[in-house]
Amino acid sequence: MDTPKVLADAFTHHLDGFMNTLSKIVQGGTNFGNFPLDLSDNVLDAAFEKLALATSYIRTIKNSHKGVCSLPGELLDKIFSFTAYHLDDFMPFSTRLQWMDLRWHPSILSGVCRYWRAVTLSYPSMWSTIYLGDTNGYAGLDFAQMCLRRSYGSLLRVYIDCFQPIPPETYFWTSETLASQSVRFKSFHFRAPMVDERLLVVLAECPAPQLQNLSLQLTSRALPPQVPTLFAGFLPELKRLTTSFCSIWPHHLTTLTHICLDDPPMALQAAQIVELLACNLQVEVLTLGSTSTRPMSLEEEVLEPAAPISLPQLRDIYIHGHCSTSFCARLLNAIRPAPTAAIQIECKEQRRPTTSHTLVTALARLPFVGNLSAMKLATHLTPGVLTTPALSIQGTGISSLDLRYSADIHEMASNQYMAALLSLLSASGTCELWIERDLVITREPLWQRIFFSLPLVTRLVLGPWDRYPILGNAPDTSNLTALCVIDETLGRALPCPLLEELVVIGQLKPALDRWLTPELKDFLLSRKDRGFPIRKLTIVEEVKKRKFGGDKILAGDLEALKEMVAEVIHLTEIPKLHIRNLDEYLRQRREH
Repeated sequence: MDTPKVLADAFTHHLDGFMNTLSKIVQGGTNFGNFPLDLSDNVLDAAFEKLALATSYIRTIKNSHKGVCSLPGELLDKIFSFTAYHLDDFMPFSTRLQWMDLRWHPSILSGVCRYWRAVTLSYPSMWSTIYLGDTNGYAGLDFAQMCLRRSYGSLLRVYIDCFQPIPPETYFWTSETLASQSVRFKSFHFRAPMVDERLLVVLAECPAPQLQNLSLQLTSRALPPQVPTLFAGFLPELKRLTTSFCSIWPHHLTTLTHICLDDPPMALQAAQIVELLACNLQVEVLTLGSTSTRPMSLEEEVLEPAAPISLPQLRDIYIHGHCSTSFCARLLNAIRPAPTAAIQIECKEQRRPTTSHTLVTALARLPFVGNLSAMKLATHLTPGVLTTPALSIQGTGISSLDLRYSADIHEMASNQYMAALLSLLSASGTCELWIERDLVITREPLWQRIFFSLPLVTRLVLGPWDRYPILGNAPDTSNLTALCVIDETLGRALPCPLLEELVVIGQLKPALDRWLTPELKDFLLSRKDRGFPIRKLTIVEEVKKRKFGGDKILAGDLEALKEMVAEVIHLTEIPKLHIRNLDEYLRQRREH
């Protein structure tokens, strides 16, 4: 039988493999807290296999004579760090941590056996995470004091999370004892309804030369305090900054890679954000958001930089909440992100949802747009708010774009919006176009202009639609007709000359209960007669318990389609489709 040392080494190897795979999974997502939808089964199977191997080795160790107590102290330290330090994140307070019961804390682990107790006492890093809060998951002030004593000279991770104002005893210990150890801070995360300005004054005088992560989040909508220059302004290692309901001090921060400004006060102008970015050209992630009904906007007198700020490492931009289109547009005009950037904008304007074309125009000017190979268009009425239509444009490829914005229906139907949309589509390298629904573009000439701006499109995806569509969700077939209209000014050319594949998700005419509608038949025959045939047709009846049409596709319709198209794929049910994973799903289906 292998020795415990060999088993421990094997366990470490497979656990490292699992963690590396897990890191790839996280990096492949949106980087804004959403689980990536385009993961292949191979990646997930690899992660599962690594974890299963690690589990089998730990089970073997458990069943051996010497047991798990024979694991080296370094390995125990590594295992415990995977569990005890899980809060050290860019946004550590995204949810209340009421479930955390500290079962993996070294004070509990030290009671397993004498060896584990010796290990926990020999590794101060195990005690370097300090929690203070008033929820059920925290052990209290005495426990935090013990952790500080046993951490010795190791770097500290501090989490202070309170529903109520900080109790006097906790405040005194935090401002006196804990603050005096600021030179050891690696992470400092604070969330409470209000921040005692006395605590801010104390923190302003305590240098933190090794601080890498800083979160200062207020949950009260009262007038936010003016945050002074914290930690004596000496933060040479600070990489991640998260603030909520409080101002920042941009002129002292020059080493940031992750910036999250959530619910900034109105006193914080976009000029300060641009100034902060200008001082941190190495920034990788930018998150801006506001839940205030008064949208964030740029003041007219604020001068934009003479040239856009080059941010070659900026790979993720997330803007959400009540941010105006002018704010988003002028901010994007002031920066130049990485060519592989991912931009996600999910905003709504309640008072005056107009000028969406300015934002679309700004996006079209960004150099990364040329990397988009797939685009998805959708405009629809927001459920329950029929007077506020929502605009949705998604693009994926080497870069990605996700625009979800409330907009004025009349403005979206204007020539300005159409020109901006055509500019965005023309700048992209779109080979795959998804049309989920559209409330504005309902005329053939408009669709024809769109299709002529996309000469590289090889796949067109239509749908999905509801069985009983509400206003604005009904499928429109004018886009199919537009693809068959000859443009006399372009030498009798058809739009999208490279188009060879059509995917239909749901019936085009649900009321007819037929899949082979006259519009679809005319489209297929017209393209075929003019020398631009559709070579592959995929029909999807159901997407994850969401049926489209009351009846299955008729056998006669299916046979007629096979006579017009070389390859017809009929899918009765598939998982929820995403713009990134259609090819992967079809490939896996063919293999199985």
